[in-house]
Amino acid sequence: MPLRPEKKRADISIMVAVFCVAFLAFCAFGIDMAYITLNRVKLQRAVETTALASVARYKDSLVDESEELFNLYKSKFDTTKDAQLVSSEYKDEGNGIFKVKISAKLMNPTYFLRFAGVGGVRIEANSYAQTTQQVEKDKKSGDIITLNNIMTDKKGSEFKIKTKEGSWGYFIFAGTKDKNNNYIWSDIGCKADSATTLRTVGTKNYHLICANETKFDLSKSCTPKIDTNVAGYLRIFSANATDCTASSDIEDTIKDKIENEINDKKPLIDEQWEQNFPKNNPETGEPIPWDKLEMPLLPGFPITMEWVNSLMPAQDPNPYEITILNNVKLITKDDF
Repeated sequence: MPLRPEKKRADISIMVAVFCVAFLAFCAFGIDMAYITLNRVKLQRAVETTALASVARYKDSLVDESEELFNLYKSKFDTTKDAQLVSSEYKDEGNGIFKVKISAKLMNPTYFLRFAGVGGVRIEANSYAQTTQQVEKDKKSGDIITLNNIMTDKKGSEFKIKTKEGSWGYFIFAGTKDKNNNYIWSDIGCKADSATTLRTVGTKNYHLICANETKFDLSKSCTPKIDTNVAGYLRIFSANATDCTASSDIEDTIKDKIENEINDKKPLIDEQWEQNFPKNNPETGEPIPWDKLEMPLLPGFPITMEWVNSLMPAQDPNPYEITILNNVKLITKDDF
């Protein structure tokens, strides 16, 4: 017996109603799952950042600061502010290598699944990290040192440089690459823990370092508008032979040279030195920088910077040793 039109319409209405309920339930489930997945990603990011920072600080002080760091990083995401640090486990592998495992959890509330009796879903995240040490020896002026891992500002000094005694001094730059794979260099000499002086090279001023062993902390500020606290590359350029030489040594070298050539004019030479070659500023009493000294005009000897530089003893190429002190990287569970 064929169905009446009214019966067909009733059956279709029931099917539409059932489909709408199922569709709404599916949408509600999808929204909650998307929210949970997003928070899982945010929690994992906070845990990874905590692991990297914690192991770097632990190496420096042997103090666990993971709780403080996790509270800092989780607060950067509004939806993870209620997350909790479950545990932090450190391992000393020797030779300055430390490892850490960070675990955290978050009870993620639901919006629609609560009507089905699921008020929240527990999210867990783990991350593993370790310190790394990179030593680059016998590097020459102009060499580009590629870091094994991106170096960022952490607690304490990030790297140190050793040179041989009596070196000429050097300028140091930190580098990154732009989207076209071109190097971008920044002067980081002012981040040294030793005294530096400004030297003009071309039309720009750079920080000259004269110490034979210097540590560098990327947290120190340089130029107000251009500051570098991350680097993927380092590069060193040697200074001129006389840039880090004391003016008194240069004076003695010049005197010895002249005395050996014109001994009969020595009284005149000493008088000329006193009058025309002062080592200290008469107004402030401060030593005059070598590149600002006024050369005395002695009879028969037009003393020039080129002439003085020719008197300085030649040196072998200065080898640089660079040690990355506090770099870190993420590792897998199997590497922990």
